[in-house]
Amino acid sequence: MDVENSLTTLGLDKEHRDEALSLGLRLARVIVEHQDRYTVVTEEKTVDVFLEGKARKHLDQNKSRPVVGDWVGLNESEKITSILKRKNEFRRKRPGKEHLPQVLAANISSVFIVTSCNKDFSSHRLERFLLSAYDVTDDVHVVLNKSDLTESLNDYEDTINKLILEGTQIHTVSVTQDLGMASLMAQFSAYKTSVLVGSSGVGKSTLGNALLEKNYFPTGPIRTKDDKGRHTTTRRELICLPKGRGLLIDTPGLRDLSFWVSEESLQRAYSDIYEIATRCKYRNCAHRTEKECAVRSEYDRPERLDSYLGLKNELSTIRNI
Repeated sequence: MDVENSLTTLGLDKEHRDEALSLGLRLARVIVEHQDRYTVVTEEKTVDVFLEGKARKHLDQNKSRPVVGDWVGLNESEKITSILKRKNEFRRKRPGKEHLPQVLAANISSVFIVTSCNKDFSSHRLERFLLSAYDVTDDVHVVLNKSDLTESLNDYEDTINKLILEGTQIHTVSVTQDLGMASLMAQFSAYKTSVLVGSSGVGKSTLGNALLEKNYFPTGPIRTKDDKGRHTTTRRELICLPKGRGLLIDTPGLRDLSFWVSEESLQRAYSDIYEIATRCKYRNCAHRTEKECAVRSEYDRPERLDSYLGLKNELSTIRNI
C-alpha cells in the first residue's frame, strides 16, 4: 500500500513524505509515549517499538527523544532510527534546574487551551498557556468550559479577551450540558493534528470523550473547596477523531506551565508594548526606573505591563535572551 495514501489520515504532509522518500525511511507516527518504548502507526499496523542503539545515544546527547506527534523512521528490525524534522513543538522548561526545554508534543496544527468557569480559573496561568501556544501556531483557541456553573460569564470572557491576540477564538461551552459544542466541534477537521492543554479539573478529559463520542479518557471529581482537579490523564496520546475531525493529542493536566518560548513569540504576544518601546530614550530600556521611558509614560495597562516584565525576566533567566 502506498505510504502517502495509508498515512494521510494520520496527518502526513508533503514535507515529511518527501523527507522520508529522500532518506529511504520507513515512515511511522508516534501515537503514545511509554516509559521505555513508543507505540507507532506504520502504513501496515500499530506496533510498539524501541529506539535503535545508535539513535538512542545521539538523541540522548541532544536531550531530545521522540514525542507524541513525531514522524519517525524505522529500520528492518522495527526500531526507531531517526526523528524527521518537526514542523513545530509544544514545549515547557524541563522540570528541575536544567536550562533545557521539554517537548510535550510535535507537528501540531491547532492548540485548544481548556479553562473553566470556577474558582480555579487563573488569568496568570492562561497567559502562560497562550504564550506557549502562540509559539507553536497561529491557530489557537480558548475553550471556556463549565459555562453553566456561573452567573458571571461576561467577566470570564472579558478577562480572556484582554489576553488573546487577534484571530484567537473563544469557545464558551458546557460539555456536560452540550452547550456550544456544535460550534466547537466544527473547528476540528480532517488531517489536522489538534492538541488539548490545560490544568487538571477544567474538563479536558470530558471534552476529549465528547469529541471521540465515547468514554475513552477517565474522568474524576474536583475538590469542592478550591475547584482544583486531580490528574486523570496520565500520558500523552494521539487519537483519530470520528466523522473526519482529524487527530487529537490529549495531554495530562499541567498545574502551572514553566514555559519555554522564543523572543519572537514574546514580542508578537506583546506587540503593543514593543511598539511603544521604540520611542524609549534608551535602546535597552527595561521599562522600570529609566528616565524618559515611553512605555512607563504612555502605556495605560499596568497589570499587562507587569505581566510582560515578569515573563520577560523569567525568559531571560532560563534562556539568557
